[in-house]
Amino acid sequence: MLTRCQYPSPMGTLNLWFFNDDLCALDLPGSDLSAWVYKKVSQLPAQEVDLERRYQACLDGYFRFRHPMDWPGALLFRGTAFQTRVWSALLTVPFGQVVTYKELAQEIGTSAYQAVGQALGANPIPLVVPCHRVVGVSGLGGFSGGLNIKRFLLEWERSLSQVPGFA
Repeated sequence: MLTRCQYPSPMGTLNLWFFNDDLCALDLPGSDLSAWVYKKVSQLPAQEVDLERRYQACLDGYFRFRHPMDWPGALLFRGTAFQTRVWSALLTVPFGQVVTYKELAQEIGTSAYQAVGQALGANPIPLVVPCHRVVGVSGLGGFSGGLNIKRFLLEWERSLSQVPGFA
């Protein structure tokens, strides 16, 4: 069953998409993954439900108290094998830290850091799978949610000072 829940974050409303209790997508403010979800995950319309208490508590911990996000449920990755490798590696980047595209590429055993950047841009579960923690050698780099949200998240995690040009 496909469900969608909303969470009021300091950035704006987040839409969380679940398929059989596994998180499969997260819309940052200003984005809409509904077409992607219906194409990649389920053709059935999503039922609107309340966010489960354990997910609410996790997001509250992150947004209220700046705690690392320890997602209490399963994640459903729908992408290529390479994208899945990149997204899985993101889960090892610690809260409040940043890595470069090149470092992340080396972590997964490739020199194709531009392909890593493309995989990050296709990440359907931003925030939980923290692609905002990956930066360019000389600055922020890109972010599918927009650079203002990336800056907000890095400042929230107090890691913006580690980005070249933002010390």
